[in-house]
Amino acid sequence: MMDFVYLNNLRDPAFFIDKNYNIIFMNEKAKEIFGEKTGKKCFEVIYSLKKPCDNLEKCFCPVSRDIFPVKVKNSSCLLIRENECNSEMLFSKGKIALMMLRNEKNLPVENVSESIFQITGYKPEDFLTNITGYYQIIHEEDRKIFFEELKKFCGSKLPYWIHRPYRIKTKSGKKIWVLNQTVPVFDENKKPVYLYSYIIDINREIEYEKLYRILSSINKVVIDAVTQEDLLKKVCPILSTELGIPYIWVGGKNKETFFEYGKKETECRPLISENQIKVRNYKRKKYRSVASIPVSKEGKSVAVINLFSKEPEFFDKEKVALLEEIRRDLSFGLEKIENIKESIILREAIEKSTEWVIITDDKGKILYANKIVSNISGYTKEEILNKKINIFKSGLHSDDFYADLWETITSGKEFEATFINKRRDGSFFYLRQKIIPVKLNENSIRFLAIGKDITEELRLARENKYLRFYDQTTNLLNFEGLIRKSESLLKRTRSKAALVVVDIKDFTYLNKVYGIDYGKNLLKAVADRLKKNFRERDIISKIGSDEFAVLITDLKRKEDIFIIENKLKNIFSKPFKIKNNRINLHINAGISVFPEDAENFRKLYENAYLSLNNAKNEGADVIKFFNRDLEDRAKEILNAKSLIEKAFREDLFRLYYQPYFKAKDLSVEGFESLVRIIDRENRIHLPSEFINYLEISPYIEKFTEWAFSQVAQKINKWKKPVALNISGTVFKKPEFINIIEKYTGNLKKPVILEITERVFVEDLISGNGFIKNMKYIPNIRISIDDFGTGYSALSYLKEIQTDVIKIDISFSKAIVSDPKTKAIIEGVVHIAKSLGIKTVAEGVETKKQLDIYKEIGVDYIQGFYLSKPLDEEEIEKRFI
Repeated sequence: MMDFVYLNNLRDPAFFIDKNYNIIFMNEKAKEIFGEKTGKKCFEVIYSLKKPCDNLEKCFCPVSRDIFPVKVKNSSCLLIRENECNSEMLFSKGKIALMMLRNEKNLPVENVSESIFQITGYKPEDFLTNITGYYQIIHEEDRKIFFEELKKFCGSKLPYWIHRPYRIKTKSGKKIWVLNQTVPVFDENKKPVYLYSYIIDINREIEYEKLYRILSSINKVVIDAVTQEDLLKKVCPILSTELGIPYIWVGGKNKETFFEYGKKETECRPLISENQIKVRNYKRKKYRSVASIPVSKEGKSVAVINLFSKEPEFFDKEKVALLEEIRRDLSFGLEKIENIKESIILREAIEKSTEWVIITDDKGKILYANKIVSNISGYTKEEILNKKINIFKSGLHSDDFYADLWETITSGKEFEATFINKRRDGSFFYLRQKIIPVKLNENSIRFLAIGKDITEELRLARENKYLRFYDQTTNLLNFEGLIRKSESLLKRTRSKAALVVVDIKDFTYLNKVYGIDYGKNLLKAVADRLKKNFRERDIISKIGSDEFAVLITDLKRKEDIFIIENKLKNIFSKPFKIKNNRINLHINAGISVFPEDAENFRKLYENAYLSLNNAKNEGADVIKFFNRDLEDRAKEILNAKSLIEKAFREDLFRLYYQPYFKAKDLSVEGFESLVRIIDRENRIHLPSEFINYLEISPYIEKFTEWAFSQVAQKINKWKKPVALNISGTVFKKPEFINIIEKYTGNLKKPVILEITERVFVEDLISGNGFIKNMKYIPNIRISIDDFGTGYSALSYLKEIQTDVIKIDISFSKAIVSDPKTKAIIEGVVHIAKSLGIKTVAEGVETKKQLDIYKEIGVDYIQGFYLSKPLDEEEIEKRFI
């Protein structure tokens, strides 16, 4: 959305609407009168007839094809249509340069386009030979903010970002404003090592913005000034502030001084000119540039304004054009001041006017119109004089607007507003106008209308904003524009909304095969199809090189998002026709819902993008919805992945050992190995933090082999059996046999492979086949872990060829208080003994539990009552 905040200065309500009559901006006065109605239809809020304006499609402004006026009650409205902007044209004119920067302290340049010369004056070789680094040309006052932003963006892992506008120094020493869009290139550690930056020269746009502010300020001064000295003194602080001019001299053509503004740091000679702007540049003086503005009245020079700047070549063509406009305004202002002396009416009129001056009688009949009125409206003076003022009426203001106008001026008060008027040819123009009642005597009154044509100013303001918020290829909002518009909408709405982020799969490949122009046309086709299939009130944007986003508003139910999913699939199910070629596109998409998934836009986008990445992992044409479990799971996986990678990199894995004891005499029978990660700060990370990810990660085989090597060493050192838990992932792989054979050939005691009951029961036939193969390998025993946790059936004990079953800790916790639990364990132990299977009771924590297990006849006891897991050193001290 355009930034029309300056309309808050109006004393009257102002609206901006889109081509579907939706209100997209209200100034403060409009909100005060009508309340917050952004997003509503303008005719629903304002019109008594409750219907759209019939003239909307006919409204057209030849000065600016992208600005359309619309009539609403007591307000001014604009319909904004996007301009096309050809990026190739910008390259050819030196508006954009491409740079590949190394993400190091001084931002060395790896690659740069030829167009950098037109922006900075430096040749590409100046950067590539390290004569000049990009760091060196960033303005000293802007470096801190630039690098703070760079640090923040690099840490955000965004696919691209846009810096706030900042200044760079050209080779000649001139300062210009640029916009920087950067795409980071990440290494395998997700660290941005290169920065692919689009450097966009926006100096002209910044100058346009200054032009708008300066001319607006000077026009107000021209209206208010009453003497020549008053006018010139009020202009100087405006020029000093807006242009950054440290010293201003004002005098006559014979170099006599009238007054000075600012601090004069060195002696300087005035530069005199009489008919046109004159500029002079110096190489070795304190003030490197000076411009002379001659101010005339009735064709004669009455004053000269000298602007002194410390910046070399400060007054370029754009600034000279600005100064010429200022010169005309000042000359007009002085002529106005002179004419005030001639009569009361002319004095009041010209004193507060800019360019447009009309005088009417008390009935609105035009008695006087200056030449500018004819120039702007297209009517001749003869066609204007003696006609009613409504000759300029556009039909785009309500009856209440005009009623308020007449009520105000007939009561003797001034009326000021932005008028949308109609030219003779039917086109529209925008006039900032003040109407002043002038009382001649008791029975006679005149109305003086003084105005300034602001049509061009509005166009310049919009052009400046366009580059910042719109994608130049598709004319859709860019990422910054999407953020701006969506944040504003979500703050106002109480309805549900959904954000869809779409990624075109293999778009880079399509660009390489068919060419850049083909890719651009394809993106335009995608944008057109999205606009045709979504509603006008939905916010459609292009947020990356091959990514689009749509914010769908006013959802009635959350279930409506499934309709959106089907719509997306239909949009991309049909081929796109580009230059007689038909091509099918594949996509991935992520969807998040407001406010269920997030309460602000940025979090909504993060969640949609997280879902998009999840969809990409599953292949082409997959669309995923965000959910909290996905977010939490993603965080857990990222933390576990980081921890495991660090453990392998820094050798942080450690095995702890928990002994198990013969029930008969409580002598140590063997040990169970349990993995831990101990970081450099001696924090112990338990398996619950990483084991789930480890078992499904590509690191599991590497970890299993490491664990086998550790266990094999301890068996031979301690001459006791040691149990090792085996992941279900590894258990089912044929390569596991090779790992076992590698480490078990020379063992002095068996290694016990513990496999959870769940993994074994999932595929009983495969599990038994695995155990049979193990039986041919020496020094191997099989143990079924967590026996009784929900998958057990006593009948399958006869089917499996295990050596040991471990009774789950849940039975140990209940065995004292629950007779049924005790009876089940007695049955399991009895059947196991008859089948020649040893039993281990896990989780024994009290003497009462120990005594019951002894009574039942369990073979081995394991639990904190006898010993918790210990490191290697403690095991050897206490049990070896």
